[in-house]
Amino acid sequence: MTVLVLSVAGFLLYLTVERVKIDRWRRRIPQIMIVTGTRGKSSVVRMLTSVLRADGRQVLAKTTGSSPRLLWPDGTETEIKRRGPASILEQKALIKQAATLKVDYLVAEVMSIHPENHYVEAQQILKPDVVAITNCWPDHVDAQGDTEKDVAVTLCRGIPERATVIVTAASNSTVIQSKVEASFGRCVVVEQNASESTRQRIPELHEVEFSENVDLAYGLAKHLGIEDRPIAEGLARVGRDPGAFAMRTLRVGEPAKRLIVVNAFAANDPTSTFRVLSKAQAVAPAISGVVGLMCLRSDRADRTAYWLEALGSGTSIPFRRLYVAGGHANALVRRVPIAQKLSHDSPKHIMQAVARNVDDDTVVFGFGNFVGMGSQLTEYWNREGVVYGI
Repeated sequence: MTVLVLSVAGFLLYLTVERVKIDRWRRRIPQIMIVTGTRGKSSVVRMLTSVLRADGRQVLAKTTGSSPRLLWPDGTETEIKRRGPASILEQKALIKQAATLKVDYLVAEVMSIHPENHYVEAQQILKPDVVAITNCWPDHVDAQGDTEKDVAVTLCRGIPERATVIVTAASNSTVIQSKVEASFGRCVVVEQNASESTRQRIPELHEVEFSENVDLAYGLAKHLGIEDRPIAEGLARVGRDPGAFAMRTLRVGEPAKRLIVVNAFAANDPTSTFRVLSKAQAVAPAISGVVGLMCLRSDRADRTAYWLEALGSGTSIPFRRLYVAGGHANALVRRVPIAQKLSHDSPKHIMQAVARNVDDDTVVFGFGNFVGMGSQLTEYWNREGVVYGI
């Protein structure tokens, strides 16, 4: 019994010491901003960070999307190497790093999926002054629910008292507004196309970013008092996330066929994916049609089930043909008439199999999951292909 009491007392002492250290580091950081939501978080973090630098402000940022990265005040970035699964305790080290560097701003992408983790990450560790919410689309339905309202409730767990919350008009939710009001905070709604004049000055931005994400980054910058010129300068030189939407031209097979490959693997849910498809078709109208290349994960049965519901009827499939790789492929092929399983275990062989059955200038749209074969295909496309339009 004595050992148990001493153990509990020791653990409580440890927690107290950790709490004191985190609070001390937090007080050294003038402003912390977090970006949460279903899609677009990494893009918004990167855009805001680049704009802050263009305005002469010292900023440390972290993205946790397809490839977790630290974005340093000098503009360089490094990949975060993990020895185990991702943990919100990483944010404690981030707070310490920001305090040590004496930055003006810390911008962090929220990692949490489960509601209780949202609370701990945001309200107990990061304690942000500003919370930006990209959207509330369903994805992790087992943890967050299958409606936008359910997701909004989860995201609201990360809103501290008296915080400023910034959303776009497209993602504005009465759930979010009610939470902000109850927490004595302020909700700022960024108008649709608020960044249009800035985007017109950077035509290439339209090809790689969704307008509402740019609007949100623009609204955040305006909230911080940044003028249009440094906003445009920052947006013009923003770095891209490794898993971000991209289009490349790839020559595959003997004789070689010219394919236009689209990286949409990070857009895991149907809503996000079909929006990326629409953008890809606007950038490059399909010459020989579009085929889908879907990568599934055996550890994400919930996501596969969502796709089965979206594609199972066959009435809303936007592809001439659908190739499927990874876990649960058999289940999806049985339900989707145009689907064909790919058993190849390398990106090169997968692309050769696809190329044998399509014409020149076919658009190959990669989606489903980035982790696993999605990341391998992305690396292969980046290495062997050239940016579309060059």
